Amino acid sequence: EAKDARRLNFGSDVRRERWGRDYLVPVVGGSMRYLIRADGSIPDNTPAVVYPEDSYFGRVLARTDRPFGTPSLSINPICVTAFSSGTLELVLKGIGVGWIPYSMAYREIAAGNVISLANALGQEDLDVMLFADGNSSAAISLLEFWKT
Repeated sequence: EAKDARRLNFGSDVRRERWGRDYLVPVVGGSMRYLIRADGSIPDNTPAVVYPEDSYFGRVLARTDRPFGTPSLSINPICVTAFSSGTLELVLKGIGVGWIPYSMAYREIAAGNVISLANALGQEDLDVMLFADGNSSAAISLLEFWKT
C-alpha cells in the first residue's frame, strides 16, 4: 500500500498488519538502457510499459504525476498491463520503461540487466501488508508468525 493512497478494503473481518517496506522504482532494460543520458534522465518519448489508470499502481503513480507510469503520463505508452511481473519481463526485453516494486527488480538491477531511473524520476514508498481472515485461528496464527 502506498502512503496517502486509498487503503485496500477487504471488509471488517480481515485483519491487516504491516510486514515491511518496498518502493516502486522506474527501470529500463535491454537496448533501452543506452538511451539514458549522462544526468540519469531518459528522453520523454521513450516507450513505456504502463499501468492502467484504474489499477492500484496506476492510481499511485498518477497521484504524484510520475512520468512513464500510466497512459496519460507517457508520451509513448507501448503496452498497458496491471501485472508487475509482466512489466518486469517486458522491461528486461527492452520494450520500454516500467515501474516495478524494488523487491521484484533488485536482482536484475544488481546484475545490470535493468537500470533504475529512481535518481532522475523518483520512487514511491510502499508498505507491504499482510491480510488474514479474522475468523480463522490458523490465518491469525500465520499472521502473528509472519509479522514478527
